[in-house]
Amino acid sequence: MTSNKFVAYPLNVTTQQPFNRTSQNVVANLLNETFLPPLVMTIQNLFTNLLGITQRPFNTISQNLFSIQLNTTTQTPIASHHYICYIPQGRLGNHIFQYASIYGIATLNNLSIMTTKSCEICHYFRVQNVTVSSDKNACSKFTVLSETMPRVFNPALLTLPKNMNIFLKGYFESWKYFQNVTDSLLEQLRFKEPIERMARRKFDILTSKYINYTGSNLTVVGIHIRMEDIFEDPQLHQRGIYPAPPGYINIAMRYYLSKYDKILFIVCSDSILQAKRIIKSLNLTGSVSYVEGKQKPIHDLAILSKCDHVIQTVGTFGWWAAYLSGGTSTYYKFPARPGSPDEKLLNSYDFFYPEWIGLGED
Repeated sequence: MTSNKFVAYPLNVTTQQPFNRTSQNVVANLLNETFLPPLVMTIQNLFTNLLGITQRPFNTISQNLFSIQLNTTTQTPIASHHYICYIPQGRLGNHIFQYASIYGIATLNNLSIMTTKSCEICHYFRVQNVTVSSDKNACSKFTVLSETMPRVFNPALLTLPKNMNIFLKGYFESWKYFQNVTDSLLEQLRFKEPIERMARRKFDILTSKYINYTGSNLTVVGIHIRMEDIFEDPQLHQRGIYPAPPGYINIAMRYYLSKYDKILFIVCSDSILQAKRIIKSLNLTGSVSYVEGKQKPIHDLAILSKCDHVIQTVGTFGWWAAYLSGGTSTYYKFPARPGSPDEKLLNSYDFFYPEWIGLGED
């Protein structure tokens, strides 16, 4: 198996001055476009009038990235330090992205992490030093930073004010938020023992007969094929999201077949019957095993993480399978229809890890 090794790519980030502690200076600094340049501030008129501050205009790019809203409720820190709070949104892949980015941002800003009981990954991974609040509205008491472009990196978030609690609201789906804390993040994203044990057992069953034929130098490539929810959800179509075409899967599998002599593909999918039809239609020579039965997504993810390399299709689930495997990965480089709403919210350089390989369908 390949070890998790990631290259740290330098980020060009301007150091920001810390905020003053008075409310007036906090708001004045937030409204100054030289601080947090990609942020656009949305502050209640009453709050603005009370302080006599006029909001300065921001450029078009800034308006597309973030909005900020100051909560006028008096904030009482839970401890002598301050928090970044987040509420998980979306599905498992989205949840992991949120946590990873919040972890990276919190580490760089010397802030603690708070979330609510809806934290799914708190049950799956060995995350540490996270305060889980029983109050589902805990984050609403904090100053809100709302994201509007989920797959566009905002370097301003790497330097946040130190004298307030902040609610980061959004998906934050860019590797750049956590690329400087990769080693510690991978420690956080180790599966808990029951999940790890199950994944190892199933992985060994899937690979054992092929290892007997080929010896210990078998290369295992995981494939995640996302199908069912995309077919069934018309809102995803309206956003421009479609399944990766069979032509892409064909090229990706051939890529690995050209690199390795003894290879096994392990396929996970939310529609394993559809996945089988696609794979069989390609008429490739490689050996293929399928993860059968109704699996929990976390179980599929844990199995894929054991593979040497991973073929992604579309979505964040396959992204994290590739990241946790630590090997080479291919991805479909057209994850949303050109000109669609989702395509406009994506910066491929911010979303896809730079060492991965983007492929089309021909």
